[in-house]
Amino acid sequence: MKVGILLGPNARGGMERQANLLAKGLFERGISARVIFNSRPSRSREGMDWIVPHQYLWRYKPLEKLAQRYLGWLLRRHAIDLLHIFYWANMEFAVGAMRWAPKVKYLGSQRDTDFVTEREIKERLKKACVSYDYLTCNSYETRALLSGLGVCTSDKVRVIYNGVVLPEYPGPQAMIVNRGYQRTILFPNRLFSYKNPLLFVDACGEISRRFDNIRIIICGWGNLEEVMKERCGELGIMQRCNFMGSLLPEEIPYRESDLVVNCSSSREGMSNALIEALANGVPVVATKVGGNSELLRGCSFGRLIPINDKDALVNAMCEFLSVSSEKRAVLGREAREYVARMFSLERFIDEHIALYNEVLAHG
Repeated sequence: MKVGILLGPNARGGMERQANLLAKGLFERGISARVIFNSRPSRSREGMDWIVPHQYLWRYKPLEKLAQRYLGWLLRRHAIDLLHIFYWANMEFAVGAMRWAPKVKYLGSQRDTDFVTEREIKERLKKACVSYDYLTCNSYETRALLSGLGVCTSDKVRVIYNGVVLPEYPGPQAMIVNRGYQRTILFPNRLFSYKNPLLFVDACGEISRRFDNIRIIICGWGNLEEVMKERCGELGIMQRCNFMGSLLPEEIPYRESDLVVNCSSSREGMSNALIEALANGVPVVATKVGGNSELLRGCSFGRLIPINDKDALVNAMCEFLSVSSEKRAVLGREAREYVARMFSLERFIDEHIALYNEVLAHG
């Protein structure tokens, strides 16, 4: 079996991390894999260790048909049996390559829910999905939304949860002792409106009036960074804040944090940052949207809040920031056990290989 993985301009952040882990996992299992990037290089992409063969297609709109033909040639040239395509825009693009490599099996992967709020994306996704026999997604919430489009029967939309590497960890109790009484809040998200970063800043303004020992770390990039800084200045909390910019996954300071916050208003298939936080034994607060609900439902180490509800966000943050070091240690252990059980890298790779074999055996 030879597997190709197609990533494009929208496959960044958690989606790109998952593709990287998948490619490595296939390689380590003795399965030939090749990654094709359908866009310019990015810092996050170049910072990852792509141990499998990879190359750039560099698609530009005026040359789209030529690029689709070239993709088909690449698939034939490298004898690819199955092409796993991440994200709706690439799924749409790959349809144009199918005529040039008709013997290849094509597997689409939708790992976001932006098609719910964007009508144009929804229509383009529906049109593309007609050409795919199988789709994957990373939450049952997303599968329900995809099934609602009527483009693929539910038995052909497979849910494969994200996989993460469980890091070595000294334990939250030791970490709290080392940091004294300071409490650190981490916001590891893009700084765009759909991640609701201004709601987070406003909540931190309220938190800072209740706690004297708060530090705020913001990791991410986006067009709202300067607006956030201005708002932090107005609230008098800028001296507590550290804007770290865009970081590679291993650079995000989960271990320095007591709480991770995600207050998205949309577009959460299954947040990789939240899973990584739990893998590091850090409690999380997140809005009840997309796969967040599925990830944190009934969990002692996580709280779900309504979208755009600052009071609920503040209260949930205060709850975790107020726990004793003993309780914090228990929550951290439970979070890590949960991730090891539900989001292990071994399960992630095994389920993909099983699906690939099924797709290749079909027809």
